[in-house]
Amino acid sequence: MASAWIERRAAADGRPRWRVRYRLGGREAQHRQGGSYGSMREARLRRDYIAGELAAGRVPALVVAEPTRPPTLADLAERWTASRIDVAEGTRVQHQVALKRVLSRIGDLPVDALTPDAVAQVVGAMAAEGKARGTIRKSLTALRMVLDHAGVEPNPARNRRVKLPREDREEIDPPDAAAVEAVLGACAPR
Repeated sequence: MASAWIERRAAADGRPRWRVRYRLGGREAQHRQGGSYGSMREARLRRDYIAGELAAGRVPALVVAEPTRPPTLADLAERWTASRIDVAEGTRVQHQVALKRVLSRIGDLPVDALTPDAVAQVVGAMAAEGKARGTIRKSLTALRMVLDHAGVEPNPARNRRVKLPREDREEIDPPDAAAVEAVLGACAPR
């Protein structure tokens, strides 16, 4: 008959440890380790779990799962880039260059920690480096597409607080009438 029990043993430093043991069958079944604990309370909890699994006719699953980390922005960008089979090679390169400007700053940030303020700081940092408004817009657009592809809701790159820098346009000073007539006079009649 399957059973579970607790054994007391001494650790290397002399303190007591509580070891949980169990077997899947009767006396002939091999004894298995269910864990070693520093307190009787933890050992009882594990023993009770194992006993419940044995009573249900299941082999206890004692593997501790590794905690999963949320994907980083770089992970999502890699998946998005791989999914873009519908674009030309030139467009793919343009997306990679645009994303590289963002990923060099916040690529290792977990997606659940990405906020509109973090995106706005990236935009501000690119503007401080002297990047043109169009360059920043391309990077921000690529970031928006990555987060849309991943299903991040709400998308922090689409927040109203994330703004592109103002760009002053140079006012064009057209030539005066005398200069236009001089150019036209120098041109062939055709």
